[in-house]
Amino acid sequence: MTRQRKGFSENRQSEFAAKPAPMRAFVEIGKAGRIVVPAAMRAAMGVAEGDKLSVVYEDGELRLESQRRVIARVQRSLAHLAVPGVSIVDELIADRRREAAAGESETVADHPADSKPRSA
Repeated sequence: MTRQRKGFSENRQSEFAAKPAPMRAFVEIGKAGRIVVPAAMRAAMGVAEGDKLSVVYEDGELRLESQRRVIARVQRSLAHLAVPGVSIVDELIADRRREAAAGESETVADHPADSKPRSA
């Protein structure tokens, strides 16, 4: 008879895995409030010159986050709203076409003289 073990398991360690130590550096504020993000931190963030960063000030801390990471976080937070097999883009285009068609029929109804062919 096989007995199931309960308790600790070496297969379920991911949620308790140690996080890498944060990178820390002292930087100097230059002209116009500019700071230079150290190369190792830029590499770890996956950003390069010209990339966009989100800057958040909260509780005395300044946090920089890559635009890609912000977009990915927002997409993850809204993923539960997606309906499988339904394209939001296709729905938006269909809505805009309906609105445009309704706008054209309102224009004709509001100005019937404009819709009549002119006689020469």
